Amino acid sequence: MMLLQCALFMTIFPVVTGTVEDSHRYWRLVAPGESKWAVVEIRWLDVDGVQVKGSSSVASGEAAEWSSAENAFDGDLKSYWLADKTESSNRWVGQQFEAPVRVSAEVMQYAHDNYRTYTAELHYSDDGEAWTYVDVADLQGEGVDEPHWEVVPSVEKSDSMLDLF
Repeated sequence: MMLLQCALFMTIFPVVTGTVEDSHRYWRLVAPGESKWAVVEIRWLDVDGVQVKGSSSVASGEAAEWSSAENAFDGDLKSYWLADKTESSNRWVGQQFEAPVRVSAEVMQYAHDNYRTYTAELHYSDDGEAWTYVDVADLQGEGVDEPHWEVVPSVEKSDSMLDLF
């Protein structure tokens, strides 16, 4: 388990602003392009910064039983989600919620250069099939050995949210 010996990194995707129409039942994070991506944890936060839990996990794939999508949401820093061990396009992991929610996301990924992505996107859906892009984060993909936060300002973020970041 080489991955478990690596440092962890976190990225914050800021709160999406707007009306109730901005609430959706599915949220996911996407690693666009060719990559391998191991996700330790994802936390969804509501507009007040309070963690909200999804009802079920969804993903583009799972390498094995020990790397299921649920691992990205279990609160255990020793487990993780991995789509597969080869590079592939647009791997993603997310959750379905019982009722529509408006969220931001924090993601913790492994620091090991072979299992990190340089870019992550936040998407939502109302049916789990048609997805809409919300925001993107440029992540440090290699050469970092200390845990740190990576913040992504959103052009859709409200002025009141600017004080949080």
